[in-house]
Amino acid sequence: LLLLLATSVAAASISDGGGHHRLPLEQVRRQRRPGAVALALPAEPLQLVTAAAASAASEQEVLAASGSYADIRRQLLNEGDLIYVLRAKVGTPPFPVRLVVDTGSSDMWVAKGSYEADRSSTAKLLPGADALLRYGQGQVSGHEVEDRVCLEPLCVKEQTFITASKIAGLGDAAGAHGLFDGLLGLAYPALSATKGVTFLQEVLDHGPWNHFAFGLSLSASDDSEGSFIIFGDLEEVMAEAPDGSLGSGQSGVALPVLLVNYQARFWLVSGMAAVKLQGGDSLIESPVYAALDSGTSLIAVPGIAYNWVMQSLMGHDSLARCGPALGQVLCPCDSRFQDLMFNFPGKDGKKITITLTSEDLLQPMGEAIFPSG
Repeated sequence: LLLLLATSVAAASISDGGGHHRLPLEQVRRQRRPGAVALALPAEPLQLVTAAAASAASEQEVLAASGSYADIRRQLLNEGDLIYVLRAKVGTPPFPVRLVVDTGSSDMWVAKGSYEADRSSTAKLLPGADALLRYGQGQVSGHEVEDRVCLEPLCVKEQTFITASKIAGLGDAAGAHGLFDGLLGLAYPALSATKGVTFLQEVLDHGPWNHFAFGLSLSASDDSEGSFIIFGDLEEVMAEAPDGSLGSGQSGVALPVLLVNYQARFWLVSGMAAVKLQGGDSLIESPVYAALDSGTSLIAVPGIAYNWVMQSLMGHDSLARCGPALGQVLCPCDSRFQDLMFNFPGKDGKKITITLTSEDLLQPMGEAIFPSG
């Protein structure tokens, strides 16, 4: 999946006055599979007081002094089309760490062993700041610390994050000998479970952005273009989209980011999911609320709706050929799903349509022998 995501956080909640957050969305031409999108959230123009009247030259000096620069682009590592990992440096002297880029959470954590606060001269332990973070799968716990975090050349001098002493439910994927050392949350600050300022808010506060945004280009592991993340002003972020990915002559689609308990927490949008009935043109449709989450490659549905979704996609007879194994469902490789379609209606009658085929919904797992033979 190729995804370009540009979002903006000017505060814990940015409203257009009507209680909504506007997300201009532009459809992307995906090179290998259909259904990629580009997103951007407008915000009111923002200027830092210290740099509002500065010239272009002195503005860069202000950014350099604060430890950050405009329009920072960093490559991401695609680990098996499952997670996207960013290389960063934490502490002094710097510990090199690999962080999962996660738009579905707001906090940052690094596994103990990959980073040791007592070996960093810039680390500051926060008294009484034990923390527990729970995810859809797994949880981490540890102590909050402040230290220098760099996505060179962009650096945050006093970033709050958790040194995770206990990691459960993630198998051997996390840690010095795993696929990643920690996680960088990029959702709204209101979702944070720690006491400090989130990384995204810190970056916003350390640059004279006119319209701060960040972008994600997430591509398949065999895509020569690679994946990347970029921080900067919206226009510059959108200009970094891979060639041909945004189409031509499109002005985008504005979607509201939905609030949870009167606050923006997730990048949450609403739309319709549809499955075409086998052998006909009729559709089964259902409203959906979807969180845009770069930290997982899965589509999550409520447990109560799971069987209904699977039977709609496969039919009862085809589903009977599948079986549970290690928390997953294994199906014969010749299984075929009905296309799963998502429609996200936006402003001015525009909409985004994403269609997922069997190729998108099934992952090859090798060979297995079922008890039935």
